Amino acid sequence: MIGAAVAAIIALLFIVAGFIYLAVPAGSVPSVMGRIAGSTGHHPLRAAGCLVVGVVLAVAAWFILRYKPKSKSPAD
Repeated sequence: MIGAAVAAIIALLFIVAGFIYLAVPAGSVPSVMGRIAGSTGHHPLRAAGCLVVGVVLAVAAWFILRYKPKSKSPAD
């Protein structure tokens, strides 16, 4: 349960970062995200990578929530 919550939060952060990379020019993104001074282009590869990682982590969180271990039946 905790693992699913952590994966979902990290997935959300990656998806938001992906949309920031798509929407904001490379010269205007926060410096921790790889600002390129004076650039008016975007970071399409970073955006794609963030979105892919975000979706994979979201699917992983869903699988963590759906997984139910098989209960062992007592030996007869």
